[in-house]
Amino acid sequence: MYFADMPINIGVRINIWFWLMLAAAPILVFLVGPERSALSHFFRVICAIGLIYACLNLSIATSHSFDWVDYRQCQENSVHSDMSEKMQAECGHHINIADGAQISFAYLFGWIPAGMYVGIWEGIWRLRHRRKIRELGDDFNGKWFSNLVVISPLLLLMFVFALPVLFRVIDMFTPN
Repeated sequence: MYFADMPINIGVRINIWFWLMLAAAPILVFLVGPERSALSHFFRVICAIGLIYACLNLSIATSHSFDWVDYRQCQENSVHSDMSEKMQAECGHHINIADGAQISFAYLFGWIPAGMYVGIWEGIWRLRHRRKIRELGDDFNGKWFSNLVVISPLLLLMFVFALPVLFRVIDMFTPN
């Protein structure tokens, strides 16, 4: 599409995986009620963590592909036609070429934020169904796994915030 002999770029890029990641966890967590079997509670949470992990990785990959498209468009529209340092300086802000750490971290440890996000929704699910869980008492199946999913993000946050304090204490006792 052209306006006054200039191309118009009307498209808006949306990273749909990010929004799916935000919406999928509460839908999957609230899919099963407290009166169901322990196996259904287990698979509900495992499927939610797996889906959030996959959406997280796809969201990062989509974001990187958007960056590369911007970089290539900048190269095509650059005043400098050769691969000079001026063009790299002009277009280099679109990508970070040495950005493999973000992808590697997401592949290896992406299940941790996925588990934390699902743990938050599992805690909300427990609050929502607390009366029914209390009525079921010992008949509530899947209580151990639900407790694990709710408590593990809290323990991980405590560990992450305690690391700087731990390193400070270790630094005090090491000789200079």
